[in-house]
Amino acid sequence: MHKFSINYQDLSKSFDHLDKKVYKLSDVKHKLVKVGFDVFKMQNDPDNLWQIQSADDGEYIVAKYELDEPKEEKIASSWSVIVRQGEVSVFYKGHPITKIAAKSDAETMGLFLPKKLATDKTFVKALLNSLPDKDKLLQSFPELGK
Repeated sequence: MHKFSINYQDLSKSFDHLDKKVYKLSDVKHKLVKVGFDVFKMQNDPDNLWQIQSADDGEYIVAKYELDEPKEEKIASSWSVIVRQGEVSVFYKGHPITKIAAKSDAETMGLFLPKKLATDKTFVKALLNSLPDKDKLLQSFPELGK
């Protein structure tokens, strides 16, 4: 039976990366995928964002999330975003509003745009002012002009 014994210390070490929020950059540099100006994802952790920060003893990659933080509530919104091949399509109540060519930042934009559009009226107004068919859109959706 000794052949099938489990070394629990070794087993726990294999799960340590799940709770870490900071790594030495030199240890994980080969696992990083750039998704924005200074934002990265790790190959083994695609759901979380990371950022490089300097310290006296070198550079570190630091998680941009809190492990103990409760999950953020979904905001009910009429806005939606679809990211496809480096292009971000913005919709209001299923109606196409605009497309934004974003190439390398498209995924990042896809993450922040829906919440930003749902909560920031100034941002929505700026977006609408940049559209050539703004008046036509406001006729269909007068609540956007308020």
